Amino acid sequence: MNITVETLPECQVAMKVEVPADKVSSTRAQIVSGYAKQVKLPGFRPGKVPKSVVEKRFGDGIKDELSKQLVNEGCQEGIKENTLDILSVDTITEDSFEEDGTFKFTASITTRPQFELPEYKKLAIEVPKVSITDEDVDKALEQARERFADFDEIEDKPIKMGHVAVLDYTGSIDGKPVGEAIPKANAYLAANKDHWMKMGDEVFLPGFCEGLIGANIGDEREVTVTLPEEFPIEDARGTEITYKVTVKALKEMTLPEIDDDLAGKIQPGTNLEDLKKLIQEDMEQQQTTQQKDMIVQQCVGQLTEGASFELPGALLKRETQATVDQMVARGQEQGATEEQITEQQEQIFENAAIQAQNNLKANFLLNEIAKKEEISVGDQEIISVIAQAAEKEGKPIKKFIKELQEKGEIPKIREQLLIRKVLTFLADNADVTETDAPKEDAAE
Repeated sequence: MNITVETLPECQVAMKVEVPADKVSSTRAQIVSGYAKQVKLPGFRPGKVPKSVVEKRFGDGIKDELSKQLVNEGCQEGIKENTLDILSVDTITEDSFEEDGTFKFTASITTRPQFELPEYKKLAIEVPKVSITDEDVDKALEQARERFADFDEIEDKPIKMGHVAVLDYTGSIDGKPVGEAIPKANAYLAANKDHWMKMGDEVFLPGFCEGLIGANIGDEREVTVTLPEEFPIEDARGTEITYKVTVKALKEMTLPEIDDDLAGKIQPGTNLEDLKKLIQEDMEQQQTTQQKDMIVQQCVGQLTEGASFELPGALLKRETQATVDQMVARGQEQGATEEQITEQQEQIFENAAIQAQNNLKANFLLNEIAKKEEISVGDQEIISVIAQAAEKEGKPIKKFIKELQEKGEIPKIREQLLIRKVLTFLADNADVTETDAPKEDAAE
């Protein structure tokens, strides 16, 4: 075969293939022979239909099968001959049977990005150490205590610290819904309806409750707050959020005594001392989980910053659109109108493109690390995950596996497990330094 390859931008390759006439002829003869053995026609014994009759009767089908087989064999030979690391064969164009008996076609192929892995072991990571104090436990116990409080309606007094206000609020940043301006922000930060909030200095965001002091039931207020320097999303620190707040009700809270009786209500079968130990263990577990997440996030962040390479354009386009869809859906959940979304369309696409680029880059890097470190996922691991999912959904495992196969989900499960393993590998091999966290962070 005569094969030429042209490398194009965005990991694309145009491969032109010319199949010689003798190859076309021999392949056609094999296909015709196969038809002759299988077809049944009136007046002919099975397997004894003349090839000339077969070609006349099934000419179009033979031609289609011949084209597909030649394209498949031509692509395989071209990929092997040029050692292409392909992701997909996207389109076949200019395919034609020539007068001289040859067959030509052009294949558009997406290849895997080529890059040098940055250093991925011993990445320098800093995280707050796991540390729970008696004060932290007391604060958590106080919060649990509030779940068993009695609430009396207040109708003729303005809000003051210590009151419980029932609020509707929606946040915006320079006119954009919070969910669009800060895609990683949770829904609680962006908007809420009928939300009970105890007025206090350390509640929600600094300055939010102070901005509502003196308001009465039915009042609408605009409160502007600044995200603190310790806010978990680093890029959002120092950002101003303007909240439109409606006061819907006001209540006064009467708290029960903190004693063994309350402990038994919070956690049946425990006394106060037992409950404190359980709270401390739970908070330590939460902090440990958060610490692991931070290590992984920093590892991935350093990897993506340390590598620069071109991404497949088609993949990036699909990933960007999927990210846009997610952002729009999240914005709608947080109260954004169609008009607001339309107005911010350009910004949404810009943010989505950046996020999609980082996601794809990280995926290629992590898969390359998996190859280098010979990290893989066994069939038994996949079956174990599927079995747990089937049990959770109350379905027989065989039926559940069949559903996943029909949807093409099993390769995705393997990919997810592989990425998870690589992330664990990175975290285990990172050079982690634990720092003393600010007191308020530890409590949170």
